[in-house]
Amino acid sequence: MKSNTIRFVKLSVDTHKLEQSIIAYSEEIQNQLIFKRFGKVEKLPFDPEPYSSDLYDWLIRPVINVLSDEIDTLVIIPDSILRTIPFAAFTDREDNYSYLIEQYALAYLPSIELTEAKGACLPGTQSLLAGISEKDDFRSLPNVPNELKTIKQTIGGKILLNKFFTIKQLKKQ
Repeated sequence: MKSNTIRFVKLSVDTHKLEQSIIAYSEEIQNQLIFKRFGKVEKLPFDPEPYSSDLYDWLIRPVINVLSDEIDTLVIIPDSILRTIPFAAFTDREDNYSYLIEQYALAYLPSIELTEAKGACLPGTQSLLAGISEKDDFRSLPNVPNELKTIKQTIGGKILLNKFFTIKQLKKQ
C-alpha cells in the first residue's frame, strides 16, 4: 500500500449467482486435484477457469477500476462463503488470463477491525514456510520463492519449496 487511505467500494453482485459460482468453482478445483492425484488422463474434463474469470470480473475488476493505478496491494476481507475461495487464483480474461496474485500483492484480514498481533512470534518457536512455484500443468508462480525469502527475513524459519514441499518433509519438521 502506498498510502494510508482506505476506500470502500460497494459491489452490485447477484448474491445467489455469486454463491452458485463459488460452489461450482470450488467443486471444479477439488475435481481437478482429485483427477490429478488419482486419474490417468492427459486432459482434465474439469475447468475452473470460467468461474475464476467470472469471479474476477464480479469482485475484483470493479474495485480495480475505481482505485488509483498506484496501488500494489489489495487487502481482502472475505466474509461468509468468500472465505472458502482462493482469490489469488482468480484470472483476468482481459490480461491474458493472468492470476490476481501476479498483478497485486494480496493481504487477507479476518475483519476490518485490526488487532495487535501479540504473541505472533513466540520465543523458542520456528516457522515452517512452504510454497510451490512450479507444478505439472499449472502456470508457474515465479514470485513464490521471493515471497518466502522475504517472510523468512522477517520472522525466520525454514523454507520448503517445490519438490521439497512433501508430506515426508512436513512430518520430518
